[in-house]
Amino acid sequence: MLSKNQIIAVSSAVLLTFVLYFGFGEVPKAEPPAATKTKEDKTYETVLLASKEEATAKLTPEQKNTLHTLESVLSSTKNDSTKVESLKQLASFWYQSGKPEVSGYYADMVSDILKDKEAYQITGTTYRIALSEGGLDEKVRDVCSRRAIRAFEKAIRLDSTNVNYQMQLAMVYVDKPLEDNPMKGILMLRELNTKHPENADVNIQLGRLAIKTGQFEKAVERLKKAVELSPGTVSIYCLLADAYTGLGDKTNAGLAEKKCKK
Repeated sequence: MLSKNQIIAVSSAVLLTFVLYFGFGEVPKAEPPAATKTKEDKTYETVLLASKEEATAKLTPEQKNTLHTLESVLSSTKNDSTKVESLKQLASFWYQSGKPEVSGYYADMVSDILKDKEAYQITGTTYRIALSEGGLDEKVRDVCSRRAIRAFEKAIRLDSTNVNYQMQLAMVYVDKPLEDNPMKGILMLRELNTKHPENADVNIQLGRLAIKTGQFEKAVERLKKAVELSPGTVSIYCLLADAYTGLGDKTNAGLAEKKCKK
């Protein structure tokens, strides 16, 4: 059975790979770069470039050659379209190398050139995948969280009706709760559920969180609703199996697990 993190990572990886390989569309004319970088910009670059340097040292000779080629193309071009393609290839390279936080660094640059809602969504998703991984340095986690929030907020400003963007933003706060407001992400999800009770994804996330906190009856209720709304989503049954197992209901857990494996 897929774990909770695996479900997030697999679905997000499919979306990320598709977009990175097939592109975001036309490249708009780039805006002039800002004269100075903010303190946050400098911090995130410093932290992620340090993570990249550490990861580079662990690459195979073949991987290092590939990376060198990609970076050479990027450094030699002034054409916006070529630059975007080079950045996307670097983002894809690092994602496939198991370093989503470094992939996010390059996806971040792509989204800031394109200023496209889907590009911002991909950036935020990439950083969220990094947050889901264990063993990540706390400074890196903090940067990934803040950059994911920035990306999703920008996507929302471009499309305020998109529930998925709002849900993903809420999940960043769940992934890494604020010290002064640890319930913010959960409250955001509940508000979304009130406004959009027929949204399957919101019910799935609330069901996932209910399992995490041991509220198995609530989890079953949320996930059964999600099944009604999206019966073809296999991951719901995987979560239902966990919820029923938590309740000690072996019969329903077994039935859900069979559908999870299909």
